[in-house]
Amino acid sequence: MTTPDSHSDSSPEPAPLPARFNNKTAIVTGVNDRGIGAAIAMRLAREGARVAAFGLDEPTRTINRIAKTGRAMLWRKVDV
Repeated sequence: MTTPDSHSDSSPEPAPLPARFNNKTAIVTGVNDRGIGAAIAMRLAREGARVAAFGLDEPTRTINRIAKTGRAMLWRKVDV
């Protein structure tokens, strides 16, 4: 028996959260495709924030996951 990959792009997204951060911009550093930076960016986007993310490696999967919520994430390569 195989188990589904918990990081699969085809996994269903959770329901939207209350829009606590509507019309707010959140800046998140250290964003990649895994780890706390990606989780924070995803959570803020799900709560309505516009996310500006910075890191060393382009977080393509995180960008796509955020796009599925109807939000967008600006990403720039930065070594902080």
